[in-house]
Amino acid sequence: LDALALGALGPVVHDGDPQGDGQALEELGVPGRRHPDVTPAQRQQAVVALVERDRHHGELPLGRAARDAARRLARISAEQKRHALLTAADRLRADSAVILNANEADVAAALEHGLAPAMLDRLRLDQQRVEAMASGLETIADLPDPVGALIDESQRPNGLVIQRVRVPIGVIGIIYESRPNVTADAAALCIKSGNAVILRGGSESYFSSRAI
Repeated sequence: LDALALGALGPVVHDGDPQGDGQALEELGVPGRRHPDVTPAQRQQAVVALVERDRHHGELPLGRAARDAARRLARISAEQKRHALLTAADRLRADSAVILNANEADVAAALEHGLAPAMLDRLRLDQQRVEAMASGLETIADLPDPVGALIDESQRPNGLVIQRVRVPIGVIGIIYESRPNVTADAAALCIKSGNAVILRGGSESYFSSRAI
């Protein structure tokens, strides 16, 4: 639960969010990561304080939204999930210019901060990579629906039939590096399996992941 809570804080204290990061930490009297006086210990204290603040009010808003979404996703049909993923693929293609513009902002900031060439390559998007993301969503959409699949079946001596059936987990938290394509892939796999997901991508891909 603590891990999910920290993951849910991604949009609140996101390292790459020029507004969210500063506002969230300033509320606690702690400067953002790029401030020369900030230390890792101070940032950790800020995150813990934010978690405790939201716990005091009951529940993290993003976590609550994910929990509610998971309950709905667990009940929708295979065709509804397929339609949602195919629609998402169409939207990626239609909004490719928006995604690429956001990615340019991420790449420019990464160059300014001296991101390693290998990481920069993983961060960078072009039209071909956006198309690959859309095609990946279509591939996932056409996979057999895992929910309700029978894994194993046995019968007890008294005639009782016992089955192992695949069911959604609920809410999944995923932390990953600054690879924008993972944002689409991870979300699609979770939707296909009937799960809600809280995504926490690397700060360098903040604007790209938001656009996706």
